[in-house]
Amino acid sequence: MSPPKIIVDSDEKEPNLNTKHTENIKKEAKNISEEILPVKKIKTNKNSQKNIDSDKFALDLIELMKSCYEKDLNKSKDNYEVQKIKHINEICNKLLNTKYQEKCLFHGCLDQIKIWLEPLPDRSLPNVVIKKNLLEVLSHMKNITRSDLLNSQVGKIVNFYSKNPRENMEIRRMAKNCVSKWKNMIIMEENEENGL
Repeated sequence: MSPPKIIVDSDEKEPNLNTKHTENIKKEAKNISEEILPVKKIKTNKNSQKNIDSDKFALDLIELMKSCYEKDLNKSKDNYEVQKIKHINEICNKLLNTKYQEKCLFHGCLDQIKIWLEPLPDRSLPNVVIKKNLLEVLSHMKNITRSDLLNSQVGKIVNFYSKNPRENMEIRRMAKNCVSKWKNMIIMEENEENGL
């Protein structure tokens, strides 16, 4: 016997897939999938780029100070401070920029200031322009802590200038102001630590 023929009714309509029932099923499926796999919103840290820019600013500045110092060391005695004097205004303006000051301290700008204030290879003291500008910077930096002073030892060279009888009076006065300011800051920090 031959297999029975399947008769297809040409008038039979295909089911309508856009019914309310189908839409409800789709909504339920979507809700279930969102519950199982919740959509994670990626939070962008608005400060991340600012931190990168601040770090770059500070590191570039410190690299400039190192470069000036090293280039001057390789020059003759009469030209020891050519690069430092050439860039002193630019460097001081950047060090006084309160927006980046904390990062500059974090990356060790006080170490470089100390090196610039130390005696030259021939044991002479730095040019008065360098001393005056850097002491001015130190007196206006607001975020220096006791830890910064201890780590950099910049206080020792500044204290030396405050007591050096051969130093001119203006430099001695500026150095004394820095030392006095730092002493008060240290006392305040110690009082806070002791709950006073």
